[in-house]
Amino acid sequence: MVGLLFQFRTHKVIYRRYAGPFFPICVDITDNELAYLECIHLFVEILDHFFSNVCELDLVFNFHKVTAVSHQANLAICNIL
Repeated sequence: MVGLLFQFRTHKVIYRRYAGPFFPICVDITDNELAYLECIHLFVEILDHFFSNVCELDLVFNFHKVTAVSHQANLAICNIL
């Protein structure tokens, strides 16, 4: 799956699957899907660099590190968009 979306009321959920785990984002219905798919891809690349070939177990057992990386990546992505 490259990237899919579905609508729910006034929001849409955009998600992408990378070798197992799904990475969803809930956004406003008027937002650009391709920009958020690129954000998901950037986040996965950051995780891959941080954990050196990230897998599901890294996400589960290092939840606090993933949360910290997520916050920093979110700040960087918000400055780009």
